[in-house]
Amino acid sequence: MERLLRIIERIFYTNVIGEINLYMILANVFKYLFVIIVLYFVYTITRMIYLDIGQLRGVGLKRSPYLQLITRRENLRYHVQNVYPLKKDNVIGRGRSVQVQISSPFLSKEHAHLFEEDGVYYLEDLHSANGTLLNGEIVTDAVAIYSKDIVTLVDVEFLFMTGEEDG
Repeated sequence: MERLLRIIERIFYTNVIGEINLYMILANVFKYLFVIIVLYFVYTITRMIYLDIGQLRGVGLKRSPYLQLITRRENLRYHVQNVYPLKKDNVIGRGRSVQVQISSPFLSKEHAHLFEEDGVYYLEDLHSANGTLLNGEIVTDAVAIYSKDIVTLVDVEFLFMTGEEDG
């Protein structure tokens, strides 16, 4: 055992470059690696705090219909807002001309249509490639949508709110 320790000591304390030995090189590598890990941890915590604060923006100010994001934003690899205020006629998709734009590569350019008629909102799928779900059911034709219904567009979920029950 003592012989093994002498061999390890000889390896670690052998000068590699001038007065610099392998022990000093490894100590510095691990020191900087530890600093990088700590900085990454701080970055992750800061990002989580930022995303949580971002979800609080506009809370309690909504009096008209809107879509509220349910899926956690940090789980998505594309841009999506927490709240999408709705008009009387809304097209949802990734295209530039839609009213509710979501940058998901899995959404069609014009994926779904959410519109109001006679005081009732309706949701219809616009023959999208990946479909639209309302409360877990596939949407084929225009169906009435009510407050607190869940709209699923591929990998992102929204809660439909009329805004009247906020208070």
